[in-house]
Amino acid sequence: MPKITFGELMRELLFPLLLYGLFTFMMLEHAVQAFRILRLYRREGVLVPARVTDFSVQTVQYGRLRQTQYIVTIECMVPRTGEEQQFVLKTESDHGKKYADLKETEVMFISRKEPFPMLQENLRTWKRLRVTTLFGGIFCLLFCLLLVFAIIVYSTGIL
Repeated sequence: MPKITFGELMRELLFPLLLYGLFTFMMLEHAVQAFRILRLYRREGVLVPARVTDFSVQTVQYGRLRQTQYIVTIECMVPRTGEEQQFVLKTESDHGKKYADLKETEVMFISRKEPFPMLQENLRTWKRLRVTTLFGGIFCLLFCLLLVFAIIVYSTGIL
């Protein structure tokens, strides 16, 4: 059996292990953040009626990817202060088209202490983000474990 040099070992096993370790950390961190935000919303979330004062559509281009952003200006009462305030909110969801025709809607504050509202479409995004990042983090973690197993097998000389 031919022996692998240290450079090949670094290139084939250690660098991918570090890279997938970083991906695992980032994915699981985002999943935990999404779980915390949704749990906080379930416990302390506040739906507030709001008036839609302005609506615009903007197309943002990232290389070949084009993304449509719906920008909604609303006026609502902030639960923390009790004052009426104007906010500019943005969503990339296709459900954002509905704000062109609406005059009244509901926005949500994650908690009473939160100074900034969120559109209901963005809550759906957090729910999807929770599932996809958790699945991606677990997949990357399994790949890291596979690489660790390969390093252990190589270092012991079993194969």
